[in-house]
Amino acid sequence: MHLLVNPDNAHEMARAEKCLDEIFDLVIRLKGTLSGEHGVGSEKRAYVGKEIDVPTMALMKEIKQVFDPRNILNPGKLFPVFP
Repeated sequence: MHLLVNPDNAHEMARAEKCLDEIFDLVIRLKGTLSGEHGVGSEKRAYVGKEIDVPTMALMKEIKQVFDPRNILNPGKLFPVFP
């Protein structure tokens, strides 16, 4: 799913983020997933915390570290930043 927005319009971007937040909440309530065969992607990265809890995300980061210790495969793109 894609929303077409003008990234230079702050109001439009805020509305799009709110829309995505609500859509992803609904997806999770309906037992769906935010990603498919293509993975999460940078567009959905900020919303992954709705589906994957912090301990699971930490484990995923540890596994990535094993296979990519120098963080050269998609650096900064795979995992969201949790507060």
